[in-house]
Amino acid sequence: MVRSGGGYNQDGRLGDGTTINRKIPVQVNGLSGITSISSGGWHCLALKPDGTVWSWGDNDYGQLGDGTYSSRDTPVRVKNISGIMAVAAGGAHNLALQSDGMGLGI
Repeated sequence: MVRSGGGYNQDGRLGDGTTINRKIPVQVNGLSGITSISSGGWHCLALKPDGTVWSWGDNDYGQLGDGTYSSRDTPVRVKNISGIMAVAAGGAHNLALQSDGMGLGI
């Protein structure tokens, strides 16, 4: 189970399926068994053991990697990548490290 720390929830950045600000930690919907997690300026990333990456929050610049510009209040799978070992979320971009050592901009 993954919990966000609570706080400002514009664009669903807490991942609980709402845009309600929270004073206490809430569960991120649909995520379990996460190996790492990263928070950017207005969005978040999670890495699963199978090498898939999941994202949620603001998507004004396509930073969620789901092929849209729609913000998400629950995690969606980042498209067209696999075999990821590490992720890092930036302000409105992301980086991922593949198992072959290649870096990707998401």
